[in-house]
This record gives sequence, structure tokens and C-alpha cells, in this order.
Amino acid sequence: MSSMKLRALSPWKKIKVNSLFDNNPEFEGFGGIEVLENYDLSTQVEDDVPIKDDTVKLKTKRTRKALTSPGTDEEAADTKKSRKENVTKKKKSSTMSQKKEEGESIATGETEKNENNGRVEMYEKYVGVTELREDNLTKKKSNSMLKKKKEKARELVKSNDDETVEMDSQEESLIKRKPNLMLKKRKEAEELEKSGDDETVEIPDMDGWKGLFVPTQVLRSLADLGFKSPTLIQALALPAAIRDRQDILGAAETGSGKTLAFGIPLIYKIMKMKADSDDQGMKERVYALVLTPTRELCVQVRDHLLKAAYYTDISVVAVFGGMSAQKQVRLLKSRPEIVVATPGRLWDIMNDEEVGSYLSTVVKAPLLVLDEADKMVEKGHFEELTKILTLMKGDEESSRRRQCFVFSATLTYVHLPPERIARQKKKKKKRKRYQISKESKLDELIDTVGILKKPKIIDLTEKTQTASKLVESSIFCTQSDKDLYLYYFLKRHPGRTLIFTNSIDCIRRLLSVFSLVKQTLLPLHASMHQKQRLKNLERFTASETGVLIATDVAARGLDIPNIQHVIHYQVPRTAESYVHRSGRTARALKDGLSVMFVDEKDVTSYKKILKSLEKDDSVSQFPVDQTDLRIFRPIISLAQRIDSTQHRSDKVKREDDWFVKMAKEADLGYSDEDSGSDMEKEEQRRKKQKDQRKLEAMKSELAGMLTKGSGQTTSYRGKYPTVSGKLDLPKTIAGKKDTQAITLVSRKRRP
Repeated sequence: MSSMKLRALSPWKKIKVNSLFDNNPEFEGFGGIEVLENYDLSTQVEDDVPIKDDTVKLKTKRTRKALTSPGTDEEAADTKKSRKENVTKKKKSSTMSQKKEEGESIATGETEKNENNGRVEMYEKYVGVTELREDNLTKKKSNSMLKKKKEKARELVKSNDDETVEMDSQEESLIKRKPNLMLKKRKEAEELEKSGDDETVEIPDMDGWKGLFVPTQVLRSLADLGFKSPTLIQALALPAAIRDRQDILGAAETGSGKTLAFGIPLIYKIMKMKADSDDQGMKERVYALVLTPTRELCVQVRDHLLKAAYYTDISVVAVFGGMSAQKQVRLLKSRPEIVVATPGRLWDIMNDEEVGSYLSTVVKAPLLVLDEADKMVEKGHFEELTKILTLMKGDEESSRRRQCFVFSATLTYVHLPPERIARQKKKKKKRKRYQISKESKLDELIDTVGILKKPKIIDLTEKTQTASKLVESSIFCTQSDKDLYLYYFLKRHPGRTLIFTNSIDCIRRLLSVFSLVKQTLLPLHASMHQKQRLKNLERFTASETGVLIATDVAARGLDIPNIQHVIHYQVPRTAESYVHRSGRTARALKDGLSVMFVDEKDVTSYKKILKSLEKDDSVSQFPVDQTDLRIFRPIISLAQRIDSTQHRSDKVKREDDWFVKMAKEADLGYSDEDSGSDMEKEEQRRKKQKDQRKLEAMKSELAGMLTKGSGQTTSYRGKYPTVSGKLDLPKTIAGKKDTQAITLVSRKRRP
């Protein structure tokens, strides 16, 4: 006896029979069976159980016949009548014992024995067989469609020369998991490649890039990023770099788009070289080396290049210190076309056995970029950079073919000589006056980098060197009041704020003081672990009112969006540092505010910066509400006392711990008697307890002041800078709503 296999049905399934037949067009001409209203199917059919019952088999065949060849209405009525007669017979003869004997795989739960059991049994088998047949058909269709999609995807991988490009394992797995997504991406890339280098595909609202020789793939990425027109530095650098193949020395204000000014030519040249080269060994090399002075800038440049090269097959890897060298070596095994690195870490892994042969091609790299070059080539800095450049200049043939890009906001800036040198030159009148010129600085830079041809020099910096949209101001105060003015600024003018200091110790002290007054500052300095530095940068970028306090490691190149305020808590040591610090705001033609806190020790440095940048006394005084300042003073004063007391206590404890540790390491016997007599110990213990009680009392007092809202006033809460680029003065000072700080300063200067 032939048998059929049933598909398992879910238990306790509720069925409405007639609704299934009425809604399915395949059941036309089928008489149907009586409705089982909300029937609880408490039985379960097991998988792969043969049906040997002749009655069920015949009924199943008849059901199939009714489905495949529906007859007339009379035949359908006869079929329905005969089915009712069979069901009536089945009612009388069907019992639970007969089901077990016939081997049917119906789970015997607490099934209610009623007269409809036979009809449900027949329908259950029919539905199981039908669903099994439909599922098999669906699987066959999906498998055939997946197979066709794989074949189409592999066909689209072929290049214009009909050379098949091998797909890596990652792409194959993507085709298996998401064939439609991979197919779409491949199709878009191939269409862009077929357009050619000289022809351009029309992309809406991108007319500003016409005539700059931007590859179509990069143009598509720029459209996605919203860069509909180039900046001035990009418009001047791209034709000279791509069409004329010149070396570029570019100087432009901070936030002017210098990364894309060298990034787009890199991508264009690499695409062209890979298309012209048939040697696979030549393709697995370092095409472009980008060197940056800081780790954060290294990560940022990599991200920008990846976005620009999104529609190409060019890969970019960042190599920098503070992170796992082994992980970076694994990334370099993929043979990326562009390596963005800090000089120290790159020099350390150049002799690694696993990637040594690949990194040896750095010496012959046809493209070289130095970002923030004036900082990197300073004497005494980046010794590894000198070694790398010496190796690259040693290969004369590669040096002649190499194209170099050197960029910085202060590339052409010439600062005044140190005072000690100026005094020496005054004494020696016979010698020429010591002066560094713009030309001599560039000549030295060209010689250091190893540029052999005459470069294209693009200098877009103004005499002031700072961004055109930057509003500059200053606050004169004592050293002890700097904390007060900083707290006032953060409370009265919330927004994304970046605070710069000259030392790590200053950052640690400010973190301690401002944590007491419930102000969250995110630190960033060289002594921090790199993961924590990157994490703090992400938190700062994600918060609209975040506050980042950093040393000059965050001064160069970082493109953090929408920084509203830059505060120089300590006056920078050089004018270049001031320009780069202030350049973190007022980027991409947006407004920004820079405030310098100047105490009695900083006056000389402050005047020197203004003179170097030819600002004279044009920097306005930042307006401060004295009423709010008087309210905040006791809060900050108490917080400073708490911090000072806690610092002394911790210092004594650290010294004692250090003494005990050194004694143990030297194998010297140390006991409590060595620390003094019993009276001295008791006196020290009482003093510690007294200091601790005093400290707790001050903390409780500070908490009460903060809880009562002593720091909350109803006075002015304006945001700086304004749309007009000027500073709004608080009502309590000006007495008028529209009075501005710059207007007030100009009035004070009138005789």
C-alpha cells in the first residue's frame, strides 16, 4: 500500500474550514465541508508518519481531483452529498482505539470525543499534505532565484576588459546573506566605472565641482555627504594636483576643507595607477602614505578618506600609538592602498616580519602627504619622521616620480624670534638682523620633505591667521579667580565648549574642583590611554552641551562639529598654538567664540600673541555679569578649599605609603615604632580625624549651597557668538537689550 507523509500541524490550532475554501481561488467547485466553529484541535500529527487507511487515501485523492479539475455545480453537489454520507459512517465507526491500531500519528491529549472527530481527522491530513506540497514548491522557487542572483552578481564583478575579479570571502558571504544588497552595490560601482575618468555622470546639484577633474565615484560620495560645492582651497588645489600633477603646499584657515584638498587627488591617482598596472605584485603595495602629528587626527583623516572612497575599491588603514600593534599589523595584512599613520608607530612596525615586505614599499610610495606639516618638521619633534623621510629621499628614482602634499593652517606663518635671540642680535650690530622669512621657512620645509620639482604654493591665510567668522575676546583676572570665571561661563553660556590648558596637572586640578560643583568635564591629554581618549571624544561629540578640557593634543586638525566656544584657560605659549586652538570653532563658515583668560603672569605672552598676529589691542573684553559673579564666588571658593584640603591629606598618605613600599623593596625591617612614639602617633591620628571632620563639614555646606540653588539666577542667559558675529552684553551691565560688547568697548576707547 502506498503511503504519504504528513506535515506536523501546530497543536491547539483553531480552524474555520469554509473561510479557507472561500478565500482561495484554487478551491472553486469544491463543495466544502461543514463549518467547525472555533474548534480546538487538541491533537498533534507527528512528522513523516505514513497513512495506510484506504478511506483517507481515497478521500485525499478525491480532494485533489476536486482541486485540479473542478466540475459543474451538479457534480459539486453530488460530491458534497457523498462526502456527507462518508462522514456519517465515519462518526459511528471512529474511536480512539481504532486510531492507535491504524498507526495514525495523532497525539492523544485531552481531546474531546465528539461526533465531528472523523471530519477533523480527514481535514487535518488533507491540510498537512497540501501545506507540505506548497512549502516544497516555495523552497524550490527560492533556491532557483538565489542561484540566479548569485550568477548575476558574479557576472557584474567582471571589469570593462572582461577580466574576472576574484571576490574575497567577505563579499561571497554577503552575496549569500543579502544578495539584493550586494547586487545593488556592485551594479552601482560598475556603472560608475563604465563612465570613464574623463566623462562625468550627471549628479543633481553638483555643478560646483565641474572642471575640477573629480572622479565620478568620488563625486557620488561628495553628494551623499552633502558637499555640493568645493571650498576655495579645494578649487585651487584640485586642478593643479590632478591635471598638472604638481606638488602642493597649501595654507588655509582652519576648517577650510584641507583634508579633501589632498584626499581627492590621492583617490584619483590610485585609481588610475591600478587601472594602468597589470602586475598583481605592483597592486599590493603602499600607494599613498599620510603622516599626521596626533593620534586623533590620524583617525579623523582615515574616516574622511574612507567616506570619500566609498564607491571605489580603495581601502584605508590607520596606524597610531596607544592601541594594539598586533591588531594594526593584522589590518595591514590586507594590503591597503592608503596608510594613515603617526611617525612613531609606523617606524616601530616597519620591521615587523608579517608586514615587513609590504611596508618596505613605503620607501617607493608614489604619493606622500604631511598634514600639519609645520608642527611635524620642528626640530626636536618627531625624530622618527626624519628617519622615514630620509629613507624615502634615498630612492632617487621614486623621489622624482613622487607627488607630495604639504598642508597646514600656519604653514606660511612667521613668528617673531625669541627675546633672548633678539637681545643677542642687538649687541652684535655688525651682523644682519635675525629674521625668519616666509620664503626661507618654505625652502627649509621643501628640503626636509624632499620635493625636487617646483611646487604649487597656495596661501589663503590672512594676516590675522584666524578664521574669518571667529569672534575673539579676553577676560583679565587673577590666577585664583580663573576657576570662578570658568564656572560662570559654563553656567551662563551652556553649549559645546572646548577648554585648553598648558599642563596635565592643571587639567587634573580642574577636574577635581569642578566635580565638587557637579560640573562634568571630559579630559583629553597625552597621559591617558588611547581608548579612553577616543571614548571621551565620542561623548563630547554626542553631547550638545559637552565640555572637553584638553592640552594641545586636541589643538590641531580635529574636526569636531558645532563647537561653539573655545576657552584658553591658560594663555598659549606661541601664536601658532593660539591659531590652532581657536580653529576648533568657527569652522566651515560657522560662527564661533574664543576667550582667553589672562592673569598677571600671562600679560607678556598675551601681548606677544597679539603683536605676532597683528591684532594690536583689537580683542574685546568679554562681558561679565558682576551680580552673578558675586553669587558664584562663595561656591567656587569653598570648592577650592575642599580640594586643597583633600589634596594635602592624599599627599601625606601617598608619602607614607611610598616610604613603606621602598622599605619593603629594600628588605629593610619596618615597624610601627619607626614612624614615631606613641604620643606622636596619637597626635597624628587626632589631627587626621579633625581634618576629616572639617572636610566632611565643608562638603556638607557645599552640597547645601548647590541644593538651595544658590547658583541659579534669573539674569541673562545668552548664547555666544550671535548670528551677527558680535557679543551680546547682559542687561545688568548695559542697561539696554540690544547693547553689544564691541560697541561698549569702542565707546570706552573714545577720548
